[in-house]
Amino acid sequence: MRRVTKRFRAVSALGLAFALTFAAAGPLLKSGVADSADPSQELRDVYLPDTAFSAPAVAMRVDSEEDLALAKAEKRASVALMRLNENLSVVGENGEELFPAEEVYEDSGVGEGIVPAYIVDESSAAAAEQYLSEKNILDGLVFSEDAEIVSKIRAGAPDMSGGLLSDGTEGAKELAATAGESSARVAAVPASRLTKEYVNEMHLRWVAVWADCEDESDVYRALAAGADGIISEEPTETIELLESLPAGIFREPLLQAHRGVPDLAQENTISGARLAEESGAENMELDVFRTKDGQLAVIHDGGLDNLTDGTGAVGDYTLDELKEMHVDVNPYVSPEPVCSLEDFFHEFADTDFTFSIEIKEWIGVEIIDPLKALIEKYDMSDRVMIISFEQDQVVRAKREMPEIPVLWLSGSVSSDLGTDEYVRKVIETCNRTDLNMINSADANVTDEQRAALAARGILTSVGTYTLGGYGEYREKFTDGAYMVSSNDVTVTADMPVALEPLTEEMRIGTSEREAEAAYAYVVTKSGYLLNESGERVIAECEPFTGDEEIVCGPAGWYATEIGAYGAALRWKTPFGYYVYSDYVDVSALPGEGIAIDYTAETLIFDESALEVSPNVSFSEKLASGDNVTPGGTLYVRAAGASEGSSFAFRIPSRPAAPKASAQVDGSRVILTGGTQFSLFGGVWSDSGVYGGLKTGTEYSFLVRLAATETSFTSEPAVVKVQI
Repeated sequence: MRRVTKRFRAVSALGLAFALTFAAAGPLLKSGVADSADPSQELRDVYLPDTAFSAPAVAMRVDSEEDLALAKAEKRASVALMRLNENLSVVGENGEELFPAEEVYEDSGVGEGIVPAYIVDESSAAAAEQYLSEKNILDGLVFSEDAEIVSKIRAGAPDMSGGLLSDGTEGAKELAATAGESSARVAAVPASRLTKEYVNEMHLRWVAVWADCEDESDVYRALAAGADGIISEEPTETIELLESLPAGIFREPLLQAHRGVPDLAQENTISGARLAEESGAENMELDVFRTKDGQLAVIHDGGLDNLTDGTGAVGDYTLDELKEMHVDVNPYVSPEPVCSLEDFFHEFADTDFTFSIEIKEWIGVEIIDPLKALIEKYDMSDRVMIISFEQDQVVRAKREMPEIPVLWLSGSVSSDLGTDEYVRKVIETCNRTDLNMINSADANVTDEQRAALAARGILTSVGTYTLGGYGEYREKFTDGAYMVSSNDVTVTADMPVALEPLTEEMRIGTSEREAEAAYAYVVTKSGYLLNESGERVIAECEPFTGDEEIVCGPAGWYATEIGAYGAALRWKTPFGYYVYSDYVDVSALPGEGIAIDYTAETLIFDESALEVSPNVSFSEKLASGDNVTPGGTLYVRAAGASEGSSFAFRIPSRPAAPKASAQVDGSRVILTGGTQFSLFGGVWSDSGVYGGLKTGTEYSFLVRLAATETSFTSEPAVVKVQI
């Protein structure tokens, strides 16, 4: 595959609604002027891959004339990333102008069947802002390295989604906060930076992750990490790969505990939150009201009569008075005291558990200031999302805390609509606001609708609270829901979602006789899958790789050539779907690739195929024939491989000194116990007999075992003899 020298990355914050969608109405929304005859006001008819799992969106770069043909192929990417210059022309990788932005939808551009994504930098910002505001494109995205540029363009073109360009060196939390402040929606990060943990961290902060791929191996790496989109050099080949894969879970679905675990504990309580966390939930939705003394109580209703042993309204009591009351909704468990939001923040301060805080107060009730104060006190800005049905509250929350995802819950976009109309309404609803929000909790959203939204950078959650059993959860997980919100998250505690290789470094042989099996721990929502004895289940895995040199035979993996490769581990669960590990580096070296001449105490290896160093950084390299130190460690990698793909080669230690003895016969000494002998400081001999020694003199002799084909000479034993 061709490689590009000038690469770009992208990031965007995205609200991942857990419960409801947003109605396209009210003063919060900005409206654009639509002209049905203008193709920029129409929904793009994108190609949606026919896959057995919820596949990531496929995007492509438009860097050359050849790319324009790929954008119009039958199996084409759903998004075209195009860099604009100050003349409002789409430019190639070397800066040459390919076509004017006005021709994007024409044959001279990318055509009608692909979503345009404009990349804007400082030089083109002013012209792009004016142009995109005037066009008010319905179905499109804008990316930039500058968050302010994204924010300004989206203000004038509110139907467009946005993203920040990033090299992925920021942590997920920092990246998500920056995206949130710019009202972005997508994060395109180099595939080499992605892991499952990184992607999950971004999802918890409502950011979609698109992987910027340089080659086919990057595509496999991005898939294994669970990326939401793949920016591919060869989009048709990537689509064909996606369509060939079996049902499986690449992206670990997030679990939201609705009010904790109200089926097994009292709702909105610490014990329910603890149970949810132990069962593998990453997030808890809880409800807050303002108390008489300006504190925040966690309770679902403003009235106390139906939920507690108290009466009246939450606002009629101080927090201390409310804590004397008990939540008593679930008749099968003991009542528990009413909690404050601070109780939750304090209890989970040292964890990664996150919260979706639903503001239940309506217009006129001051709740943002105490909420902001608590978030700042416990440094929770990267672990909370604020949601509310009240428009006024979320508008102020976003204004006061722009780095925090804020969602407005206001009705729903029915999935009963056809895909095109459904996607149009979601775009208009979600994008015409400065808040972080996305699609619906509608459990009936189809795979086609979900894929169409993914192409616009919009994640889809399933916010149904009444899933009946394991099978229904498994269906939602394997269908590709980003988050499932439920009253009983314990149901999926033991559901396999990923693999963890037994070793961080993998080495395979270079012939079938050197093939070895690869193994991994099975990761579940609550930790590891355990057997009846409480031990971790270990699965024998097959490779998932874009490197054709790696072969998986009956005896295990091997490579057809020496080299540095990459692969993820894959295992088919008893339930019929596959789970995957992160992509790992794999060194393919022959069993006899590096050897030791134990007699000469030197290395033997093929310098054209291998590199050997005494340090992991390879700042110093050894040559074949160099001496080695018994008991030391060398680092070996394929010639030309990158740092990090080496493995440690441990040099055996010397055998211990033998138990030697000496017999004196006049002026002669006979040494025994070894195979090589020497008068201290002299040459070594195979004979242990020394004659002609002076009487009245003490001599020191050395005795050792000679080297063999598999071991060094032993440590010497010292024998002192008085003649």
